[in-house]
Amino acid sequence: MFKGTASTGLLLAALLLSGGCATTGSRQTSDGWTVNTVQAGASKMKVTWITGTPGAPWERDSARTADMAWRNPRLAATIYVDTTCGNKYDDVPLTVLVNHLTFGFENPVTEEQVELDLAERGALRRVFSARLDGRPVKLASTVVKKGPCIFDLVYATAKPDRFAEGWGAYEAVLEGLAIRVDR
Repeated sequence: MFKGTASTGLLLAALLLSGGCATTGSRQTSDGWTVNTVQAGASKMKVTWITGTPGAPWERDSARTADMAWRNPRLAATIYVDTTCGNKYDDVPLTVLVNHLTFGFENPVTEEQVELDLAERGALRRVFSARLDGRPVKLASTVVKKGPCIFDLVYATAKPDRFAEGWGAYEAVLEGLAIRVDR
């Protein structure tokens, strides 16, 4: 079975590579908001956003390529937030975007899919189980679009039987999502 930090890191790396999402040169302010300056066609926009935090025992993982990530070694789990903005933004339905987050996983099986409201926008969340390099994993991926950006919020664990233990932390991250777009 997966062990601690190594499996969490491998899981996050696989998620980021399979999802193919790209950051946009964002920077975080001292009050926790993340600021993206986005070139969308001929105009420039400022997109600022913040999420909730998963709380203890989740640890901030700043070494990753996601805009924001936390890890829980005991659960071999990761929660991450990543944005795709501007010229990399693809205005397709949420179902296509959430499908994109399953690329790279073997035999994904949807256990739940729900529409919800996040940051005053429609969002789509899918919970699925799959295999990664022959090992079982369980994930929740939530996608929301606002302004010139797509926001991917993902919770993944290499210990599917422990998935429920991290669910509240993931919901806290989702519930704290706020997005502002200044044109």
